[in-house]
Amino acid sequence: MKDNPNIEIGIDGHADPRGSHQYNQPLSQRRVDAIKAALVTAGIPSAKIQTGAFGETQLKCAEATEACWQRDRRVEVLVRPGQ
Repeated sequence: MKDNPNIEIGIDGHADPRGSHQYNQPLSQRRVDAIKAALVTAGIPSAKIQTGAFGETQLKCAEATEACWQRDRRVEVLVRPGQ
């Protein structure tokens, strides 16, 4: 960010499908909030970070296995050029 101040960060939080949407949505938000807090602590301006929490709505895997659920429990960090 110091070398490229126009860069923006996107953080998307996800959950596996085992919980209800009422549980998974806040869980995804907590995951995103934790990553954002760490980035802000590291010196990235909060205004440069956009977040989204998607709960179980964007699954990566359709099998009912622990390995699959692990892939769905994730935070994706996207780095893109700013405007």
